[in-house]
Amino acid sequence: MRGGALVLLAVGLFSPRLSEAQALPADEAVRVEVTVRVLEAASGRPVTTARLRIFALGEGDTPGSASMPAIPSADSEALTFSAAIGASYRVVTHAFGYETRTVDIRNVRRSRRVEIRIERAPMRVADVRASVQKGELAITRHRLDRSTQALAGPRLADWLRSLPGFDVTGRGPGGPETVTIRGSRAAAVDVTLDGIPLADPLTGAADLSLVPAATLESVVATAGAGLSPGWGGGAGSIRLQSRDAAQGVAIGMGAGSFGRVATDLEVGILGPGIEVSGFGRFQTARNDFAFHNRTLPSGPVERRINADYQSWAGVVRIRSRTRPLTVIGRLNSVERGAPGHMSNHVWDAARWNERSSTIGLAWGHTIGGSEDPRVSLSWGGRTQAFTDPRIDRRGGLRADQVVASGNGRLPADVRVSWRGTWERVGGEVLAGPSTRISGGGRISRPVGLSPAWTLEPSISLSVADEAMAASPSLGLSWTSGPNLRFWGRVGQGVRLPTFADLFLRPGTGARPNPDLSPERVRLDAELGAEVKGARGALTVRPTAFYRHTDDPIIWLPSVVAVWQPVNAGTLYAMGLETSLRWYREGPWRADASATLQRSRIGFTSSSHPLPYQPVASGRISLERRSPTRPDIGADLEVRGARRTSLNGPHELRPFALVNLRGRQTFHIEGFDATLDAEIRNVLSTTYERIELFPEPGRTLELRVTLRSTKRTRLQAHATNRSLGSGRHRLPRDKP
Repeated sequence: MRGGALVLLAVGLFSPRLSEAQALPADEAVRVEVTVRVLEAASGRPVTTARLRIFALGEGDTPGSASMPAIPSADSEALTFSAAIGASYRVVTHAFGYETRTVDIRNVRRSRRVEIRIERAPMRVADVRASVQKGELAITRHRLDRSTQALAGPRLADWLRSLPGFDVTGRGPGGPETVTIRGSRAAAVDVTLDGIPLADPLTGAADLSLVPAATLESVVATAGAGLSPGWGGGAGSIRLQSRDAAQGVAIGMGAGSFGRVATDLEVGILGPGIEVSGFGRFQTARNDFAFHNRTLPSGPVERRINADYQSWAGVVRIRSRTRPLTVIGRLNSVERGAPGHMSNHVWDAARWNERSSTIGLAWGHTIGGSEDPRVSLSWGGRTQAFTDPRIDRRGGLRADQVVASGNGRLPADVRVSWRGTWERVGGEVLAGPSTRISGGGRISRPVGLSPAWTLEPSISLSVADEAMAASPSLGLSWTSGPNLRFWGRVGQGVRLPTFADLFLRPGTGARPNPDLSPERVRLDAELGAEVKGARGALTVRPTAFYRHTDDPIIWLPSVVAVWQPVNAGTLYAMGLETSLRWYREGPWRADASATLQRSRIGFTSSSHPLPYQPVASGRISLERRSPTRPDIGADLEVRGARRTSLNGPHELRPFALVNLRGRQTFHIEGFDATLDAEIRNVLSTTYERIELFPEPGRTLELRVTLRSTKRTRLQAHATNRSLGSGRHRLPRDKP
């Protein structure tokens, strides 16, 4: 199989695009991308305040009644829209202080870039007193979406590993994956999907492996405490948003090493007054790879046992075209083996099953940043079951939660956000059913001290059955034009003990601690800068950070070898992270990130490194996206040495991984076809992310997606975006 797959890979990646040799009518043609960039005529600099309206031209150059949807391109200073080969389009530019200009793009034959230069328009205005509204500038926030991550792979973990300060660990392929931010623990990261918390009710950490990246539209990752309403988020937050399916039907099929098979189905329907989209994925893998058992003399080669998994996920979104109303439903299920480490065969028959379902109702903008007004109400249910027939051991958990959340803007530019949660958890693993009601809100107001300086005070209030806490935050930023920004921020945060910390059923080797106190982030501080080149080709963002946490909740063994959670002394993390992005006119782009950090747990008389937090880590990626040749990407991931426990001297060795990815698009009998290929761990490096849980060597994966080119035309779907604004709002115009 591997030889045939390599032949397919070579044919797909190094052959010219088949669509170029075909002449098809506009309605049946493969769709290509047209990227539009607006520049100032005199200086040639991007006009980042420009707005575009894009219309398809009919007979006699008559424009359509509604503008077409567009998405931000990779350089974030342009917009990209989907065009049919042979069709023509009209682009109208609007920018305050500039003339309005109309440009026709005729007879599109291939993907292309278009530059529109506009002249300044002098204006006479009366003396006025102006109030400038600014967003939160003193925050480290990253936004990822399907367009920027097209060559990043199908795993959410790979998306997040590209960010400085973010680290994802897991117990081998098919196992759960958790994320940490700036030397934190996974329970200190608040992860939500469409506004619903994803944290495991027992551990407080979110399992990213349950969310396929293919079901997501965007990811907004924020580092820092005190920036989210309610409890949690002491190290930062990750906001996941489900995607809308494109109109028509798409079918995807993939196969890879060690029995990995994946099937996708995507449906987009435009009905009278509504848009309905659905996405489903089924995937399975054996993961029976060979590894060297380093716990035995001479390290014999063994094969991984009970590491298989089978999962499926489904998402349905119903959106009104006349009102800002969205209904979303989501189902996830996974059955996986629960193997022990490489020298322990006790768990060779242990199985883990987890199922979750959510349904939510949202009123307001569902695409955009935190400033877009929105109110949502959702219910989520989850069941977990552990079985081991060899030792007749079983355990189960049932969790239900209702979440109400909202955000918006009040008069005087006051921003508010809030979240309330009702949770009920029960099952064999707990001493008894437990219920918790918690919630909180955050209020902030940027204050423009001058055209360059902005002060950003905020305060969060968290309330629960057992505690209440206030967490203030203060940011200050200085901006000099679009190419230079400095900021600083200080804040606080809190986290409640999890249900397992308080109510775990006492058993062999573990017991709960009902006397735990909430842990508190006493100081979370950062100082950063963002510098762009004269033409925006190079962007550098260095950031220094420090976090001090009192009473961190840590599981430690007692004198009788029973694990129990305790409030330890202090946890502090400090470091320096840097991201670099290079983009120039043409197909090539490069991204790099690096993090140096020190994270330690302090007790009365000693301190120890926090397990699995590397002192040094980084990532470099290089991509080529071309309208005439296959898209290719390569990345190098480096992780430094990591301690494996608080007291033990064991360290995992540093490792470096090289991954290659490619994409080829072509047209087959009325379908747009995409061939994706991925080679992971090209050098077949031996490494472990968690001690004694081996990772596979070189793996290959191929995916083919077929999408119908016969799409329903939109009758009233308008898009109005600001270039480089960082906001992704889709207001709708009347036809």
